[in-house]
Amino acid sequence: VNLVLVPIVTFLILSLIFVALVHKYWHLKWVVFLSPLLLLATDDPSTILRFYSNSATTNLLPHIWLAATAFLLIRFTFERDWRFRLFIAVLSAATVLGKGPSGVVLLGGLVGLLIYGAVFWRNRAIRPLIGTSVLGIVAIVATYLLFINDTNNITYSPSWDQIRSLFPFPLLADVPDGSKLALPIGSLFFLTFLSRRFFLIFFRGPRSAFKSAPNWLILGSCSAGMLSFVLYNLGGTQYFLNAAFTIGAMG
Repeated sequence: VNLVLVPIVTFLILSLIFVALVHKYWHLKWVVFLSPLLLLATDDPSTILRFYSNSATTNLLPHIWLAATAFLLIRFTFERDWRFRLFIAVLSAATVLGKGPSGVVLLGGLVGLLIYGAVFWRNRAIRPLIGTSVLGIVAIVATYLLFINDTNNITYSPSWDQIRSLFPFPLLADVPDGSKLALPIGSLFFLTFLSRRFFLIFFRGPRSAFKSAPNWLILGSCSAGMLSFVLYNLGGTQYFLNAAFTIGAMG
């Protein structure tokens, strides 16, 4: 039952979130209803760089909590209501409990918003963003320490050899293992993959301080996912990319 229903329910909810987000900025019906296809625009069947991981269908559910949190932060960026902040805290905790890498990606986005709020803190209308970001960050960190962190876990420290071995395995670059060209060619393929999908997020005209705020969430989330993908080159490392691509598609 889970194998059949979980993907259907997940993609239905993600589609509704994307439709609701795009409907805020576009009023052409055909554009709004095509918006879920943005998720597929981040996908590439020739690589493991996907916006979802199909190794276990339960891994799809955390995308709901991540996308729902991002939607609220984008749609109601400067909301002052304490109930909104409480809802952000609950969704942030649900995101990191659903999948650790999704929590890391959301944490990066919240840090990006916090930096943005600190830069423009003199503008009183922007100050509520600082409180929302701090509450979300505290919720993620506290949830991790209370329910996820295990002192018996083996500590991890990135090494150059481990990072170098990451490339070009996500992409069909046809570079022999151990080749000295593997890292530069793999990096080039990786950057090409990203620029083809997310370059338009930032290739737009100048905006006011209010309209540019969601970009900091998107940039922080995607950067956290990409950096974790490179540094945490262990089993399940693609989960960081999965979460980053979901936020990138929303951008």
